[in-house]
Amino acid sequence: MIITRIASATPIQGQGAADTPPPPRSPLSAGTMPPEGTHTTYQLQYRRCGKPACRTCREGKGHGPYWYGYFREGGKLRSRYVGKSRPDGLPPPAAAEAEAEAEGGAP
Repeated sequence: MIITRIASATPIQGQGAADTPPPPRSPLSAGTMPPEGTHTTYQLQYRRCGKPACRTCREGKGHGPYWYGYFREGGKLRSRYVGKSRPDGLPPPAAAEAEAEAEGGAP
């Protein structure tokens, strides 16, 4: 059997050195806030990754806590990942307000 090598073959699209790399994926960050002008409820949540060997999910609450924003869009309840840190501009949690009042602080 004779194997010949073709030197002048055109590269398949996406494999040539002259091709530009794909644009970088944007990381999930605080810039992924729910749409402005919609009533949004924020909640801390733990998530499970689904990997059978994950000790964090198997022995605990899961990964997190992460902030999620819930809002209605077209009659459907939607959620959007906001980030690990508390979104800017949120009022203090109700529990913190109750503690402040009990201590004689301003509501």
